[in-house]
Amino acid sequence: MVSRLTFLALEALLPAVVLVVVTGLLLRFAWKERRGQRVLLLEVFVLFLFGVLTVTGVPSIRYLIPDFTINLIPFSEVPQGLPGSLLQPVLNVVLFVPLGILLPLLWDKYRVCWRTVLFGGGLSLCIELMQLFNFRTTDLDDLLCNTLGALVGYALFRLFSQRKHLTPMENSKPGPALLCLLVLLLNFFLFPWLTFA
Repeated sequence: MVSRLTFLALEALLPAVVLVVVTGLLLRFAWKERRGQRVLLLEVFVLFLFGVLTVTGVPSIRYLIPDFTINLIPFSEVPQGLPGSLLQPVLNVVLFVPLGILLPLLWDKYRVCWRTVLFGGGLSLCIELMQLFNFRTTDLDDLLCNTLGALVGYALFRLFSQRKHLTPMENSKPGPALLCLLVLLLNFFLFPWLTFA
C-alpha cells in the first residue's frame, strides 16, 4: 500500500521531471545549446522559476478561482514589535535572491543592476497579478520584498564574481522572459493534469 505522502511527493516531482526534460530538449534541439555548464545553469534557472510559481500559488487552468483581494498599503500586516511577523517579508526577500544571482550569471545584459532589479520586480508583479485568479492575496509587500531580493542577489553575484574573478558567461539563446513564459504555460496548462487524485 502506497502512502498519501508518496503520492504527494510524486505529484511534486513529476512536473519537475517533465519540465527538465522539455527544457533540455528545447535547449538541445531548438536553441542548439551544446555546452554542459550552460545547459545545467539554464535548467537550474527553469527549476527555480517552477519552484517560485509553485510556492507563490500561481493559478492553473484547472483551478481558476477569481479573488480580487488586494493589499496596497505597504507593511500594513506587519504588527510593530513582533519578531515572528517579520518572517513573511524575509522569506519573500530570500525567494528572489537566486534570481538576482542567476540573471547576471547567465545573461550579459543583466550584469547591470537596474536591469536585474527591474526583471525581478516585473516577475513579481506578474505573479501578484496572476494571484488575482486564485486563493492568494495580491500584496504590495510581496512585490517590494521580491524586488529587494533580486537586488540582494545581484549584490551577492557582484561580490562573489569580484572575489572569485568569474569570467562572464556568454549570453544564452533563450532569454529569461522566454523561459518564464515556457514555465508559466506548462504550469498553467499541463501540470494540473499530472496528478494522481
